[in-house]
Amino acid sequence: MDYPIKFIIRDDRVNSKGKCPIYLRYTLQRKFINTPVKHSISPQFWDKIDGRPTRNYPDYKGLRTILKDFEDAVIERLNQYKDQNGVFPEIEHFKNVIAGTSLQIQQGGVKTLVDYFKEYVEYRKSDDASDNTLKIYSYTWDKWKGFEDSKGRSYDYQDLNFNLLNEFRIHLKNQGLQLNTVSKYIKTIKSFLSYLSLHKELPVPPSYKKVSVEKEEPEIEVLTQEELEVLKRECFFTRSEEHQIREYNLTDREKLIGQMMVFMCHTGLSYVDFDNFRLCHLIFLKESKTEKGLQLQMTRQKLKTVITCKIPILDVTIDLIMDKLGIPHSFIESNKNEPTSLQTKINVLESYIKSQIQKGELTINSRIFPKIISQIFNYEIKDILKKIHIDTSVMVNTIIRGKRVEKAVPKYSIISSRTGRRTFVTRNVENGINPLVLKDMTGHIKLQTMSRYNKNSASFIQRELNEKTPGQTGHINLVKSVDSNVIGNLENNRADNNKKS
Repeated sequence: MDYPIKFIIRDDRVNSKGKCPIYLRYTLQRKFINTPVKHSISPQFWDKIDGRPTRNYPDYKGLRTILKDFEDAVIERLNQYKDQNGVFPEIEHFKNVIAGTSLQIQQGGVKTLVDYFKEYVEYRKSDDASDNTLKIYSYTWDKWKGFEDSKGRSYDYQDLNFNLLNEFRIHLKNQGLQLNTVSKYIKTIKSFLSYLSLHKELPVPPSYKKVSVEKEEPEIEVLTQEELEVLKRECFFTRSEEHQIREYNLTDREKLIGQMMVFMCHTGLSYVDFDNFRLCHLIFLKESKTEKGLQLQMTRQKLKTVITCKIPILDVTIDLIMDKLGIPHSFIESNKNEPTSLQTKINVLESYIKSQIQKGELTINSRIFPKIISQIFNYEIKDILKKIHIDTSVMVNTIIRGKRVEKAVPKYSIISSRTGRRTFVTRNVENGINPLVLKDMTGHIKLQTMSRYNKNSASFIQRELNEKTPGQTGHINLVKSVDSNVIGNLENNRADNNKKS
């Protein structure tokens, strides 16, 4: 059915940007009325015969979609009127017939930036985005609205080019936000624009992709071997002869938190992987007829690529596992002259797990450690380390009102759930473990990525310098370093001077 409507532009109303407003013209009995679409376009991009933008218009698909939605809404109202009255409405009745259509189109067809952003959030929800990710989206939009308020205007997706997004980045930095926080907000906007381009097929300015944010490497502090032995002594036990007697009275809860940190320091698990640790991840390996090995094998949670960590379970980690499963301490006592062998522990642990599963006391999905939220763990581990005096002064950098400031803080204050993984990498690098083997244990894809987790301790740096550059730490024999001819000339000159005197 042909409808008496067509889109036109008012080329007699060119604005300061050279654009003309678009109207929907309704014509009946040689009379017409124009209804604004609330959109404008340059005359060079308008096809007057077709009543549509030309294909060389930058936002061709987007504008055609807007006009189609508007047209469909008007046609729906016209059909309703004709079904009831048998004819199309008179010119003077047209606006009443489509009353509310402009509002409907503005909310449904002519979408604002916030409409598209809400769609993006719903799309990410359907894609199982985490609650933390959705919070970042909410914070990002709040920051964007603050940016628009500072500019005194609202923007459309077509405005989000390199220059505008870079201004937004500078706006965030000037608020004193950490660089990594700024990076999250910029990444959210860029992901949103990619969604508009790929899923909505809107002509987003491609220059937005070039906006980059300088990343700030987080302060990395690891536990030294000495500090790790102190923590083990206070929350479990240590075989270090220097740390046999406990000095502090930790509660059972504090010991549990400390044991969790010790386990991560000896396995290199990230906190999200540690929280996912179950019995099914313990793999007993038959290395020979009489010997068995034990590994913790787990697929990393934060990677899209399937990467499996392969972590050998040795004395400290198997002791903790046995303790958490309730196996008697007779197998893991620290005061024996000859501690129980690793092979014996593996055999005992395997038999115990099989028997408990048969009895129905355990399942392959049973947890080893209780579930504790990472934020709570981070809060409590600091208090524990403070209590046992892991409080060496360390220098950290922070951003205050957009400026980098260096200050000294006690070490316990910057220890968190990330410390375990970094301590594991650092200790093994210092012990000379092959980086390729270490990469397989930690589940990193690239060595370069893993290297960021390594932070050589001050004692290790000092030891390396002492052992490998002895000339810088001892006395240099200057006589040996001078040519013998030069020494002879010096002695002859000295003799001549004595004769003259």
